[in-house]
Amino acid sequence: MSEPRLPPEIEREIFETTAISSPRMCYPLLRVARRVCAWIEPMLYRTLMFHERSTSADLDKLSVAKSREYLARNVRHVIVSATWPGPGTAAEALRLFPGATHLALGNGHFEDDQQDALQAAFTDLRLHRLVCYANAVFPTRDALMAAAALPVFAQLTHLSLFDIGWTEQQELFYATLPALTHLAPPHLTSWRTFERLLRPQACRRLEALVVFSHTDVPQGFADVRLVITIAKPWSFGDSEETWAEGVFEVGSFWDVADDFIARKRAGLIPVNNYIAVRDMDSWNFGQQ
Repeated sequence: MSEPRLPPEIEREIFETTAISSPRMCYPLLRVARRVCAWIEPMLYRTLMFHERSTSADLDKLSVAKSREYLARNVRHVIVSATWPGPGTAAEALRLFPGATHLALGNGHFEDDQQDALQAAFTDLRLHRLVCYANAVFPTRDALMAAAALPVFAQLTHLSLFDIGWTEQQELFYATLPALTHLAPPHLTSWRTFERLLRPQACRRLEALVVFSHTDVPQGFADVRLVITIAKPWSFGDSEETWAEGVFEVGSFWDVADDFIARKRAGLIPVNNYIAVRDMDSWNFGQQ
C-alpha cells in the first residue's frame, strides 16, 4: 500500500484510531507506508516510562535514535520510577523531554547531590498533570512554597502528592496554583483539611477533591466536588507503573471522580453519597 485511496485526513484518522484502540498494532502499522509511519511513530514516544524493565529506560539510546527536537516535540508523558537504575538520572531525563506536560516522579533513588539538577530541570517544564513526592524535587517546605508561583505550575490542573506531614504548607501551595481543578491530597490528610480545601477562598477553580483514606463523611456536609474512591494497588516496574495513575488521561481515578460528580449533579446519585465504587476488573489505562 503506497498510494492513498482516501483523503489524507480521513486515512490518517483511521490509522491513528487503530493505533490508539489497539496499541499492539502500532509497529505493524509503521511498515504500511512512509506517510503512515510519519503519523504513527510519534505516538510511540508520547508516553515514556523509566523503570527497571522498561524498554525506553536508556537515555543514551533514545538520544541517538531521535534528535532532541523530535523528543521535545513528541514526548508528553514521563514516568520515572523509584526502581529505575539508569543509566542516567531523573534530571537528565527531564532535560531530554522539555515538552513533557504529564510527569510522575518516584522517590527512591534521588540522591542529595542530584537534587539541585533535578529541581532546575523540573522547573523548566510546563506541567498539566503531576504525581510525585514533593520532597523528591523540593527538599524543604520553604523551597516548595517558593516554587508555587513559577511557570512550571501555571497550567497545572491535576495534582496528586504523596508526602505526609507537610499539611500546612501543602494547603498554601494548593491555593497558590492558578489552574488547579483536580486534587488528590496525601493519605492521612485530616478531614478538617479537606473542608478547608473546599472553601471558595482556597482552591478557587477546584472541580474535584479525590480522597482515598476516609469513608465517614460528617453529617450535614454537602459539597458535590468531594469523591471518595480507591487508587490502583501500587506496583513498580510493570507495564503501567500503577503508582503513577494520576498522570494518565484515560481510565484513572480522575475519570472515576469526574463521572461520579457528573452523575451526582444530574440527580442519578444521592446527594449524601460520596463513595465512588470502582470497577476493579477494568484496571487497564487507555492509550495516552
